[in-house]
Amino acid sequence: RLVQGVCLSQTDFLAETEENLLAGLRNFEPTGIWLDYLTYAGWFETPTPDLQESCFCTACIAEFCHAIGIDASTPAEILAKYAAAWTRHKCERIARYAAQYAALIRQHHPRCIIGAYMCPWLPTEFEGALSRIFAQDYELLAPAIDVFTPLIYGKKS
Repeated sequence: RLVQGVCLSQTDFLAETEENLLAGLRNFEPTGIWLDYLTYAGWFETPTPDLQESCFCTACIAEFCHAIGIDASTPAEILAKYAAAWTRHKCERIARYAAQYAALIRQHHPRCIIGAYMCPWLPTEFEGALSRIFAQDYELLAPAIDVFTPLIYGKKS
């Protein structure tokens, strides 16, 4: 299956994203900025959501193992032995990016409201997919985010 999203170990892409944010902050005077796709990969916008565990590239596995002090090499091993730590690690990575982007925004525009678009599920839905798949943890994100906006879609008639 195709995985949607960008691996958080793709430092070139993340640096480009940060450069684009900085350019926007220098060129405009926003009163609010909403961070979109502040999440791990997956689709929740469909009746049958795509809930793939990710990302298990070599760099992400190495970063996880280093962060929690273990030696694991496969997705199966990580999910079988360290599932809770894996989920927490992913949530912390997303929260760090939120904090990093929020700090840049506040440095340039201290009164700018910072929002984040969120998967609209409760933490218990789809076996905890809000944190387990999408790595969105409201408590970890709250220090950086002023407004959480659930992405709720309606069907046009």
